[in-house]
Order: sequence, then structure tokens, then C-alpha cells
Amino acid sequence: MEVEARTADISRGGVGLIHSQFIPPGTHLAVKFPAEGSEKVVHGVVRYCRHIGGIQHRIGVQFI
Repeated sequence: MEVEARTADISRGGVGLIHSQFIPPGTHLAVKFPAEGSEKVVHGVVRYCRHIGGIQHRIGVQFI
């Protein structure tokens, strides 16, 4: 499954995303970031997904 999400925050250990769908904790993801004319792919696992209003969800992804 490929989805687009807005980045809320990022650190060395993970990324916070805002997305319209619930993504269950434990889901493994490949997160793509733009990087100097290409894409950088980082693998991660969803640690939490919280409804924050309307159809918006806050998703915490830990890099692995």
C-alpha cells in the first residue's frame, strides 16, 4: 500500500505523520523522503496511530 502523508515532525529515531487513514500499530512502512534530485527510502514501523479530529490521524513511525 502506498499513501501520501504530511510530515509533522522528524528526529533521528522516527517521524510523525498526519494522514487521513488509520494505520494499525505494528504496520511496517517504507517512508520516502525527497533528497537532492532523488528519493531516500527509510524503513519503519508504526508505533501509534491516534485520531486527532475530522479524518486526521497522527501516526508515530519508528525507524528500523
